[in-house]
Amino acid sequence: MCLEPTTNGERREHDIAHLIWVDVEDRTSSEWVSWEEALRDAKEPFQPILTVGIVIWEDDIRLSLTTSAGPEENAGVLTIPKSLIVSDIRHKIEVEGFVELLEATPRDMNEIAGRSGEEKV
Repeated sequence: MCLEPTTNGERREHDIAHLIWVDVEDRTSSEWVSWEEALRDAKEPFQPILTVGIVIWEDDIRLSLTTSAGPEENAGVLTIPKSLIVSDIRHKIEVEGFVELLEATPRDMNEIAGRSGEEKV
């Protein structure tokens, strides 16, 4: 699965992932530490992390997300090993070509989103 933005009005479905995962900790030091300090650090609990993003790549061992996507660029990628993911809830979104959306007026955006009346983008 890979995020492929469209610019021709074609509609595509994408996954938004809501993840809880366990952060890996690096407590190494540029200086020597005592065994007591090292054991204390080793016993610190891992911290759960909440991340929400657009799935741009997924395979058997990793899930890669971006927080923002445009027609030619994105906000960078966060790749998480699947073995660290505790919860993975997905939401499907359908996107019509990015370029058309970027050039649309607020009134066009409301029509694209199927909104009318009081609701505004």
